[in-house]
Amino acid sequence: MGSITAYQVASGKRYRVLYRRPDHIQTQKRGFRTKRDAELFLANIEVNKSRGAYIDPSKARVLVGEWLDLWMDSRSDWRATSRERARGIVVRHIRPQLGNYPLGALNHQAVQAWASALSRTQGPASVRKIVNVLSGSLQMAVKDGRLASNPAHGLNLPGCTRHPSAT
Repeated sequence: MGSITAYQVASGKRYRVLYRRPDHIQTQKRGFRTKRDAELFLANIEVNKSRGAYIDPSKARVLVGEWLDLWMDSRSDWRATSRERARGIVVRHIRPQLGNYPLGALNHQAVQAWASALSRTQGPASVRKIVNVLSGSLQMAVKDGRLASNPAHGLNLPGCTRHPSAT
């Protein structure tokens, strides 16, 4: 269990939460305006640790653009053509809008807004391919313990129309 201590700043009293991460390293979060906010933060940390769902905030600070580079470099299962296609998608469609976001700042709503904007300039199949590249990288971030869940999962994407085959 952690502890909460008060400290003084020029604008008034603030609270600091000291707690241990699951790897037993002590860390802190400062700047809570009320003791209640600090208590809620600490309770949330303890619940997440007990459920095995604790996400280290420092791991989620990596920018999406940097994470995409790490993710693509780790994909040894891709052929050269797949790697180039994914790199082109990242450079043209993901990095310009989302590249400067920290991973932890991405949420479902922000990704949905980005995907909706894509559908105004891209066809449905292209939107799905672009979103799949982002979703794949974010799924690895979940496995790596950087995100609790994939914010690109379950997006409302434009439907692809199938053309009837000539038989």
